[in-house]
Amino acid sequence: MNRADESGRRPGPPAGFVPAPRPVAAPWFPDGVLRWRGRYTGRWWAMVPWPWSARGAVLVEAATEEELAGAVRRVLEGRAN
Repeated sequence: MNRADESGRRPGPPAGFVPAPRPVAAPWFPDGVLRWRGRYTGRWWAMVPWPWSARGAVLVEAATEEELAGAVRRVLEGRAN
């Protein structure tokens, strides 16, 4: 517990304490684009539905969520490989 001592001060964190990373805002994705992180692959995936993609629904994959956002933007702009 983190109780105050007799002087009213709270003790510092215990030895070896590692603070949790600060939450980072997720990259922008339009409504309707499903995205998830693969449980076994550890990769990020998105399904861009038709009619946004000229080739029908497209499954997009990337190593990071930021890279996935860029790949989805390229699909939406018609520049995907």
